Formats: sequence, C-alpha cells, structure tokens
Amino acid sequence: MLVEKTKPDELVFLVVLSACGRSRNVPKGLEYLELMVKDCTLVSGVEQYGCVVDMLCKAGGLDMVWKFVNKLVVEEDNRGGLGLVLAYGVLSLVLVGIVAMLR
Repeated sequence: MLVEKTKPDELVFLVVLSACGRSRNVPKGLEYLELMVKDCTLVSGVEQYGCVVDMLCKAGGLDMVWKFVNKLVVEEDNRGGLGLVLAYGVLSLVLVGIVAMLR
C-alpha cells in the first residue's frame, strides 16, 4: 500500500499488528505502530494498543509490557491503561495496569 501511495487506515494496521503478534515479531510490530502514528498520522486506539500488549505478552516481554503501558499512560495522558490491559485478557499483568493507573 505504501509503495502504491495508498494511505492505509486504522483497520489495516490492526490486522498487521495482529499478524506481528501471532508471529511474535515484536520489532516489526513496534515499527508498524510507529509508522501508523508518525508517518500516516493516524490515531491509534484501544484495539491497536491491545494488539501491541498482546504481542509483547506472547513474546514473553513482561518488562516490555511494563514500559509500553507506562509510556502510553504518561505520553498520551491515557488513563485507560488498566482497561486496555484487562480488555485483552492479560490477567497476569493486572498489577502492571494498576500501577500505571496510579501514576
């Protein structure tokens, strides 16, 4: 799509992030999230952030999830960090969400 100068939308990035999560390709998934926000000037929502959290969890990156959720809460003043984590069934990371919400 980018080669053909067609602007992808949020749904396209959701599918791409989901594929990165299933293949546990964390670097590529984070690259696409950044591309979505910075280059395509799209607003990432709960669905996209949930895919990233899911991707990081599948890759076993508890530390990466912690950093990502904290960055999300601080940079975007997003108080929905706990809801994001819970909504995608990451029950083992409830503590991370609670701490992020309290900051």
